[in-house]
Parts: sequence; C-alpha cells; structure tokens
Amino acid sequence: MSRIGKTPIPVPDKVKVSIKGQAVEVEGPKGKLNWDLPKQIAASQKDNEIVVERSSDVKEVKALHGLARSLVNNMVIGVSAGFSKELEIQGVGFKAAVKGDAIDLNLGYSLRSIMLYLKMLKSPLLRGLRSRLRAPTNRLWAESQPR
Repeated sequence: MSRIGKTPIPVPDKVKVSIKGQAVEVEGPKGKLNWDLPKQIAASQKDNEIVVERSSDVKEVKALHGLARSLVNNMVIGVSAGFSKELEIQGVGFKAAVKGDAIDLNLGYSLRSIMLYLKMLKSPLLRGLRSRLRAPTNRLWAESQPR
C-alpha cells in the first residue's frame, strides 16, 4: 500500500467535507473547493478524518492513490489555513516593491523586462494573491486570498 495514500487526512473543526461517489467537496473559512476522484479511487470520512482507498494493486492505480490523497489534503489545507510563501531576494542592488496589485522586482535589466512584459499581459499567475514587503526590501511575502 502507498505510504502517502494510506495516511488518513485530518479534518479541522472549521472545515466541512462532503463525499458523494467520486465527488469530493471541501468548504472552510477561506473558500470552497471540489474535485472528482479517479474512478479507481474511493474516499470515505470517518470521524474527523478522510480515508482514501484504491480498488487494485496495479502500478497506475497505486500512483493515483497517493496523488488523490495529496490533492484532497491540499484542498483541506487550502480552505482552512491557506498557503503562504516568503521569498528572500539576495544580491547587490536587488530590491522589490509592492505597488497596488503588482509586484515590482528590480533584479537587473533582463528580468525587469520580463516582469514588465508579464504586467502588460496582466498575468493570471498573480491573481488571487495578496503580497506585502517586509523591511528591509529583500523579503517578499505572498498569501492566497479567500475566494
């Protein structure tokens, strides 16, 4: 059995999980997510845990077992605590600034040109993120926002 797949997923008190057939829906303070499990994988909720099981020991199904468990776990974490990342920028003269919804990175000529191009495209990669700068200007922090 997959070591990742066999580990039960703890569900916090503030998160509601609904499993109907292959459809898994997770709702919490930071939003609502849903996903359909592969047909070879089944999930069930027991007390405050979600258990993911597989139908056979075929190599592909074993891989899907661990993947499905990881994705459902990420859904639970995303709607309860959210995700955040802190980046540290190192280099002489390198700095960052948050201007409205955009992140302005001053990392040399070539990368600055790429960031300006992404701003012109209004890149969807940065939508749904809240970012701020910590002093000094070499620590950038980004967090997912509730939907």
